[in-house]
Amino acid sequence: MSDEDVEAIRRRPAYRAAMWLGRLVIMPQVVPFVVVAIDDDVTVADAVFSYSWLSLVVLAGGFLLLWRAGVPFTRRGWSVETAADFTLNEAMTSDFFFRRR
Repeated sequence: MSDEDVEAIRRRPAYRAAMWLGRLVIMPQVVPFVVVAIDDDVTVADAVFSYSWLSLVVLAGGFLLLWRAGVPFTRRGWSVETAADFTLNEAMTSDFFFRRR
């Protein structure tokens, strides 16, 4: 994959939206503890179970947006990974953590 291909993927709106979904996926993990702190009738286990599906939906949406942006994926058994070279993986990591490249 050339540098021009990587830059074309990084400029797409779907790629930027996927990065934001990846950053926000932690929020459904924090919400149950806020709900438990506010409401005394809800247990931690019930709150975590009721909000865990939301994390899966956000994560799946992020992968779908990355796929729409042109990031190549490959399937190996039960797991899915990027089939891109080191350049795209490094760019995705730096974009996710707000680092300048």
